[in-house]
Amino acid sequence: MSDTDSIPEPVPARPWRRDEDGPEPKVTTYPRSGRPVLKVWSHGAWRRAPVAARQDWADGRVFYQVDVRLSDTAVEIRCLFQWPHDGLRITAGPTPRTSQGAMPAPPRYRMRFR
Repeated sequence: MSDTDSIPEPVPARPWRRDEDGPEPKVTTYPRSGRPVLKVWSHGAWRRAPVAARQDWADGRVFYQVDVRLSDTAVEIRCLFQWPHDGLRITAGPTPRTSQGAMPAPPRYRMRFR
């Protein structure tokens, strides 16, 4: 039995909801060139997961939004995981170039008229 046999896989969390989770979380976002990196334990292997954002919820919980492939054949997806968790490990810290702000706004779609 290896030491990884007892590591539980982290389960992606649901997004923050104003009506259920209280005040908007404090969000720290990371530029592509300065992201911290986590490892996510999934399907028997550690998967590299660059962090897009950290969310500090009003109730004290912390979540990381990461880009990860959860298996060898999966496409990369963005997942939200609660921290700390035995199935998440830090591999690289952020660079000093981070930005902080409110929750990212949904994309705005503009119609072009010719």
